[in-house]
Order: sequence, then structure tokens, then C-alpha cells
Amino acid sequence: MIEDLTLVFFALLAYLTIRRRGVFYRLAALAVVFFLIANPAIRKKSSAPAPVLAVCLDTSSSMAVKNGKSSRLEAAKGALRRELPDLKKKFKLVFYTFDSEPRLLGESAFFNSRASGGASLISRSASEITASLPEGGSMLLLSDGRDTTSESCYFSKPVHCAGFGQLLEDDMSLKILEYPEKVFQGSVSKARVRVECPPGRGPARIRIGRPGEKGGEKPVVFSEGETVKDIDVEFIPGEAGDNIRYNVELLPSDTNPGNNSDFFRVSVFKSLMKVLFISGRPGWEYSNLRALIKSDKRIDLTSFVILRNPSDYVPFPDNKLSLIPFPVREIFLNDITNYDLVILLNFDYTKFISPDYLSLLLRHIRSGGALMLIGGEDLFSNGNYFKSPLGEILPVTECPGGSFSEEKFFLRASPSHPVTSLISGISAAGDVPLKGMSPASSLAPDAQSVLTTSGGDPVAAVRNEGKGRVMTLLTNSLWRLFFAGPETSYFYQEFFKNSFAWLTRSPLLDEISLSGRKNYKIGEDLLLRIQLRNALHSGVTVRHVAPGGQSYLPPVMVSPGVFVVKKIIEEPGPHSVRISVSGERGVRAEKVFSFTVTEKSIEEENTSAKHSHLREISRLSLGKYLGSDLFRAADIPAPVDDSGFYHPAMKNYYLIFTALFFVGLWFKDNTR
Repeated sequence: MIEDLTLVFFALLAYLTIRRRGVFYRLAALAVVFFLIANPAIRKKSSAPAPVLAVCLDTSSSMAVKNGKSSRLEAAKGALRRELPDLKKKFKLVFYTFDSEPRLLGESAFFNSRASGGASLISRSASEITASLPEGGSMLLLSDGRDTTSESCYFSKPVHCAGFGQLLEDDMSLKILEYPEKVFQGSVSKARVRVECPPGRGPARIRIGRPGEKGGEKPVVFSEGETVKDIDVEFIPGEAGDNIRYNVELLPSDTNPGNNSDFFRVSVFKSLMKVLFISGRPGWEYSNLRALIKSDKRIDLTSFVILRNPSDYVPFPDNKLSLIPFPVREIFLNDITNYDLVILLNFDYTKFISPDYLSLLLRHIRSGGALMLIGGEDLFSNGNYFKSPLGEILPVTECPGGSFSEEKFFLRASPSHPVTSLISGISAAGDVPLKGMSPASSLAPDAQSVLTTSGGDPVAAVRNEGKGRVMTLLTNSLWRLFFAGPETSYFYQEFFKNSFAWLTRSPLLDEISLSGRKNYKIGEDLLLRIQLRNALHSGVTVRHVAPGGQSYLPPVMVSPGVFVVKKIIEEPGPHSVRISVSGERGVRAEKVFSFTVTEKSIEEENTSAKHSHLREISRLSLGKYLGSDLFRAADIPAPVDDSGFYHPAMKNYYLIFTALFFVGLWFKDNTR
């Protein structure tokens, strides 16, 4: 702009200095200046080709639903055929169909397509197609608006939508997206629910609970223009057990009540663990361990310390003594099945319990109970437990002729077992000398070490037995860690807390926690949330095993230690997702999540059209919603007129000519 004004200024200056030339030169100079100032424009038609319009037709199964005599698909094709000549005048047409994925077709194949797809990924397909269109392109989307997934997508070109199908304006729907596999009795838990609601619908309520029980409720309020909402609904489990069913219901009822309810099943764990603790004699290990257990409000403890053995000589009758006899019969015949964990610390059963009573304990362990044996000079005296009914489930083998050792040793914790994986890095625990080891030879074939000596000998070993678990701790001197310093005290407390959790199969110690669904239909989106207990320096691998083969799924981290996996399910039958967590020394933990896919397609539920979703796509993409059951080519925004204006006065050659013209006149007039 400044350059142009400068040229005009010098041109006027030259014009005014031309004194001796005739009228012709003055008029010519005036015309040049006027043409420069007026800057006339000449329209120049662009030779660019017509813009591309992608015509995209929904061929999912819901488009086969008939409204009157013709299906939604036939109505969409009929409306397109009527407007096709006018569309071809304005656009270069390309044809797509889509259900679970978009397909580029010729015009003939496009009009011969059928509605048979098991999924309807409207937003995802529109996003992929618009990304492939050239600059200036746009899309015409013909659908009923029923999107299998309600994920948010980015549309790089305008999408003009036309809706087909009958609307149920009052219809609301509810679907459970994910829920935890395991929860605690009496603790607040959450299930994620998706609610769909037509625009303008009033507030609703979600009710969740077990049949016959009073459940909780949560209001659902949609903001203006909002039609889909994912909500976390809280529930408090009451009764403990496996596969407890919870119903979720959307209220009030509407014109289509069949999609207003859903259910899920979870395993509910006891919030209060019952522990039986028997110590063969008083000592520091018993004192510290009992104080630790009593500090945990989730544990109901019953403890006994044997202060008087049957062989002890007492010169008084029993009715004159304050020490009551050990209640063996009441515990092992009546109450043993009520205890989740039995701890025997340096306890020689041969003085109090017959082998028949231990058989009852063995049966309880195999049906889901847990046992912890803690060493001492009396624990394996004369090989007593190895020769008892419990001998076949012990994680260590007998050391013939072995005796209790008073030698010092140092601990090493296993980094691969859940009990010690988070505390194995506390090196101070390996610097504290311990003293006192019960005799044992080696590990049982299916047992695993949790603690070892610095030389590799087992100190604590674990084993699964039926539905229950067993741990043997060959020393009763871990109490020394409690007093050695803050780090070792923490190690001591966490070791026993983790041991109790592992033995009772508590979810607190699960390396991998999952939240998902157990049943899907073809075309639904698998949604699985993975939470890692020890996510630091961990790698996650997710493998989907389907009836037709296997594939790896990319986990997406949504927060530290929490990952989400998504995939469209396309095959019926049994499926599984195998999650592997790797650490510095290879695979640290694995878990398998199994679910079933029915023969029924998600599209069979989509009998009601949802044009509000198409309106939203048009709004987000800066396109236009063209109406329902028909559209006109004239309603589709015309391509932008890309013809340009040609300004000859602003071209370089004219500016150069103007400058030379006035310079020449000035020299001729002023240099004589």
C-alpha cells in the first residue's frame, strides 16, 4: 500500500512539473495517473475443476428397518436418485458406503448396496472420509443417525447430513459400559453407565441395586443440546459372594421400555477378615504381629497364647486356676470354617490337637481358607507338621534330622511376587541380622519363595491349594526388622499386610485390576479399563484372542497406572483379553479377562432413528442439516466461487511502465 501511494505521489509530481508540453502529453499523463488510482478490476474465470462431494450411505442393518413400504436404505437411495442430476452439475461426485468401515465404490455398486452391516460407525467413518477429500471438498451423509459408538471425532471438511427413518422422540436408553470385577462389602463402588435421551427431555433417574433390596438412585440432567451422557453410578455391596447380580434401571419409563434397564455381576469380598491367631508361647514376634493386626479395622482377631502345656506340672486342681484350657473342640469342630485366615506361630499341635482336627483345617483350606505357619523351635519339632494331614500342602519339604538353627542370616525379598514386589527395593531390610530358623529342606514343586537368605535358602514360601493358599515362614525373628529403623519397620508391616491380603485373595493385592463387561453383541465397542498396582517402570501388553485368531491391542494411558483398551467386536463366540505386565526382569504379572459375544448384532437394537446425532455432526463440521426422509440438491451449500479479479494497474509491468513514462516526460521537459 505504501509503495502504491509513493508511486502515485511521484506521478502527480511529474505531471505538475510538465510545463512546456502540449495538451496531449498532459492528458496522457492524467489518464495514466487516473488508471493507477482507480485500479479497475476485471473478473477472470478460474479454470479449477468442480469441488468434490463425497456421497456417503449408511449400510448398517438398522437401515433395513422399514417405515411403511420401503426401508430406510431404499428411501435414501430414492431421494439421492431424484437429486443426482443437479448434484452432478455442481460437484464431482465420489460414492462411499459404510457400516463398521468406509468403502469407496463406483456409482453402480453404490446403488446396488444392501443394509447388512453389523455396526454403524457414523462419526468415525465420516472423520476418515473427510480427511481423504481434497481441499474444498465436502460430504453428503445419508443415515438414520444410530451410531454404534458415541466417540468424539474431528471432521476436516463440512458434512451435510440427511436423516432417514422413524423417530421415537420420547425414547431413552441405558447401557452399562464398565464395572469392576471385584468390590468390597460395604464400600462405595462405581459402575459407568451411558444414557441416551432425545433433545428437550426432562430429567431422569438411575436406580441401581440387587433384587429385593433397596437400591441407590442418581439424577440425570442433560444440558441444552446434550443427548448422550456417561455417568458413574455408585453402589454399596451388601452380601459377599461370587457373581452377585446388580440391576440398573432408568426412570421414568418411556414408549420403549425394553432398553431402559441392564444388569451386571461382580464378586463381592468381605470387608471384615476373621483371623485365628494361635501362638505356642509368648514372644516378640507374637507381640508385634498381634499389635499390627489389631491396628487394622478390617480384621476381626481371635488370638490365643499357650501359657500352659498339658505336660506342665501344676500342684492345683483345674477349678482353682485362672488359665482356661485351650478350647480345641470348639475351635476346630464348630468355628474353623468361619475364619478366613489361621496363623500358627511356633505352635506344636501334637500337645493339643489330634490329626483328625487338622483334617478339618485341611478341608477348610482347600475350600477357600488360608493358613500361615510361622517358625520357632517348636513348629517343626520332630517333623510334626510334615507327618500330619497338613504335610501334603506345605510349600517346603522336610529336612530329615534337622533341628532349629540359631545361626544368623540376612534377608532377600523376591521382586516378582505380589507380597514383596513393592518392598523388595528396601535394601535396609537385607542389612539387619536375623537369628533363628526352623528346619526345612527345599521348596515343594509348585511353591514359590517370597523371602530367602542371602545364600538363597527359603525363608518364606507360598503355595496354592485348591481354592485356598498356604504360607510357611521359617523364622520367628522378623520382629527385629520392626525395631531396626523406619525403613525396616515399614518393610515388616507391609510384608505381613501383603501376606494377609495374598493369602485371602484380597483385591487389594491384585497387580492388575480390570473393569469391563462380560457380554457383548456384534458391532459393540469393547471397552476395558486396566489399573496396575505397581505401574512404575512397567510395560503393558494386551492381546485379544478371538475365535478367528488373535491380535494385539494398543493400551492408551488415561492417568498414571490406568489404561483403556477399545476395539469393535465383529465375531460371535468366546473371547479373551490377555494382559501382561513386564518389569525389569521380564513378565511380572498376567491376567486373562474372558467375555462372550452373542450372535445378535447391536444393530438389531437400533430400530429407532436418531437424527439429533446427524444434526450434531453437521454443526461440528460446519456443514448443514438437510432434513429428514428427503433433501434437495439446492439446499447443499454451493461451492465457493473461486473466480478471481484481475487488477492490471497493480501488476508489476504496469507500475514499471508508469514509472518510466513519467521519468521520460520529466527529462524531456526539464533537461533542455
